[in-house]
Amino acid sequence: YMLLMLKGGRYWHYSYRYGGKPKTLSLGTYPDVPFLRAKARHQAARRLLAVGLDPSLKRKDLRSDGG
Repeated sequence: YMLLMLKGGRYWHYSYRYGGKPKTLSLGTYPDVPFLRAKARHQAARRLLAVGLDPSLKRKDLRSDGG
């Protein structure tokens, strides 16, 4: 979904449940991340969930390995 802020910011978010807890993953800011790229990121996160991985933890692992 797109989160609209009062000051004009627009953010692509994905709400999901992992381990019985609700979570939200940011997919990027609009217009820097167009709809099709946000959709691709959403689909990738869904694939991770399907194999039992938390997309937000996977992202943190990737960031810590790269920096």
